[in-house]
Amino acid sequence: MVNSPESRELVVVGAGIVGASVAYHAARAGAVVTLVDVGRPGAGVTAQSFAWIGTAGVRTGPSARLRVSAPQEYRLLEAELPGLP
Repeated sequence: MVNSPESRELVVVGAGIVGASVAYHAARAGAVVTLVDVGRPGAGVTAQSFAWIGTAGVRTGPSARLRVSAPQEYRLLEAELPGLP
């Protein structure tokens, strides 16, 4: 990408939640993406983390909107990418 501002090729290192999201959105924007990871996607740091979005609980505060929209966004992603776990 450095040599050509018109290049749409991207290598993403790390297939955890952040890397997978970057790869997904870049591909949707038209980039040719190569996603690499030392192990299975989502099995490294992401799998060991307790960073999850719960839909129950307080509906106020900075993450309230995210909590409410997360289930619907997940269903939309599931419909767009059938067969994913």
